[in-house]
Amino acid sequence: MSRKLFMEFGFRAVSTRRIAETCGITQPTLYHYFKNKEEIYLEVIRTELYEAQIRIEKIVTHYHDQIPECLFQVTFTILHQSPKDLSQMFRDIETELDERHKGTIIKWWQEAYLLPIASVFEEGIKKGEVRNPAQFNTPPITAAQLLLNLINQFAVEPGLTEEESIKFAKEQASLYTNVLLYGLLSSEQ
Repeated sequence: MSRKLFMEFGFRAVSTRRIAETCGITQPTLYHYFKNKEEIYLEVIRTELYEAQIRIEKIVTHYHDQIPECLFQVTFTILHQSPKDLSQMFRDIETELDERHKGTIIKWWQEAYLLPIASVFEEGIKKGEVRNPAQFNTPPITAAQLLLNLINQFAVEPGLTEEESIKFAKEQASLYTNVLLYGLLSSEQ
């Protein structure tokens, strides 16, 4: 419940009193489990990233021998199952949290998204399904960052029906993985 409050209103606008009321508990009970609002916020982010990491790692394990399909499934999952509006949380992380917490969140994000996706590119290079990065100076981490930047720039629009959201996410996942794996040039050139 606190996740929804933070996503909708932002860190600064959500009080611990409001979190407690929304959760149906008293503020002293909330403080029994969390020292302050920042701790609650960090737990929301940690949980969100951990759940994403589990989803991505399952896909990577299941499709480890099918690199294009693996990248498609990871991209689709991120587009479809990640929170629709992370922009508020990213602004809050940048403006409301101290450097120590920012570093922790970056580590969690790398473990949840960057490293598992980079491992797919590494596997693709080993199998010869993805170009050797030495050809264009793009190591697996950079390829993973490119994919994540594409996903971040063109997330699924809020307000779509579930069916529309799935369709959009599949179309975008196909586009992003095809562009990243095969480029934009036609094979006729």
